[in-house]
Amino acid sequence: MSSSSDILVDYSYLGPGGNIAGSVVMLVLSITAVAARFWGRAKSKIGFKSDDWLILISLVFFVGMNVCIWVGVAGHGLGYRTPKPPAGSPKDAFLYFTSPEQQLAGKMEYGILWQQMWQLGFAKASVLMFYRRIFASGKPALWFTVSTIGLLVLVGLWTVAFFFTILFDCGTHFSAKWTTVIALLEHCHGENEGQMAMSICDFSIDLFIIVLPFPIIWNLHMSPNRKLQVSGVFLLGALAIGASGLRMAMFILVMTSYLNPKQDGAWTVDLFLFWSVIESGLVLLAACLPSLAFLAQSIGVITGSAVRSIRSVFSLQSLRSQGSLRATRDTGYLQTTSQGSQIHMVEPHGKRSADGDVHVSSAHHSSETPGQGISVTRSIAQEEEMI
Repeated sequence: MSSSSDILVDYSYLGPGGNIAGSVVMLVLSITAVAARFWGRAKSKIGFKSDDWLILISLVFFVGMNVCIWVGVAGHGLGYRTPKPPAGSPKDAFLYFTSPEQQLAGKMEYGILWQQMWQLGFAKASVLMFYRRIFASGKPALWFTVSTIGLLVLVGLWTVAFFFTILFDCGTHFSAKWTTVIALLEHCHGENEGQMAMSICDFSIDLFIIVLPFPIIWNLHMSPNRKLQVSGVFLLGALAIGASGLRMAMFILVMTSYLNPKQDGAWTVDLFLFWSVIESGLVLLAACLPSLAFLAQSIGVITGSAVRSIRSVFSLQSLRSQGSLRATRDTGYLQTTSQGSQIHMVEPHGKRSADGDVHVSSAHHSSETPGQGISVTRSIAQEEEMI
């Protein structure tokens, strides 16, 4: 059985072209997803919510991470082998010699890692606020309210704690991150342990966030087939779990292969940064995909049946009951069964009321007097377009 010092990884795909290609692809996909999300919100005339602004802030930090990749590649700090010390230097020259390219790589690594903490933190918070917006209407279960608030607090603490861990990894000797190996060994301690702890917590939090909505979905009054369709949309968020798991695996690989004296140190760092950018891009995509269901229907990407199931979760969450509901309008009424996706507008005289108000009353009462009803505005119809 080989030891960790015998591990040698092929990093040939991480040349200048590989770094730029991976960065540009993820950035274009992320910008497209966020832009489509905002376009869909504007088209639905619902307005932008906190989850939208949070994902936009996350995108800003992701742009900053990619700029660091481009600057590093342009200056030959990322995507290139470690420069050798000048000819005639002693064997231990690598401890004291640092080329301009190595210094640039260290600065870009520093910039990418601290920006990633905020990028991931805002993306996770966006998903949780999205959950609260669509599932917390009416009277949400106590466990759901407590869980989302608790996870929001946890995400905030995780983000701030590891941001300062990265920021002050070398104390106040910030330049030790990109000067000499001697300075790094003297002032910087626990960097590897901190990154491993961050990766494990990242993966664990993503797992909790992904499974959070499923108990509510499977308690909705819908057929099992509809529940599976809605669950499938939210399972798109599993991209985040895969991304954080991949980053954790890459970090372990970097730490084990780094012990091999034949391994180029610059490329081991480059590998970790490359997959950190990939993770951040996938997390942004995962955070946007569920909210793009309405837009996907408008361009025919997913079937109308699936989207109607998803819409019913958002638009009728506050109207669920064990029996049927009847909404009376001035000239008609809305009937819906206990399965929220079955909606039929009936207008006996072929007219709509001028004010657009809908009066919802329980089917268990024969009286339809205004005092026994619940007034609901036309926003019910608009709410279907909030995704």
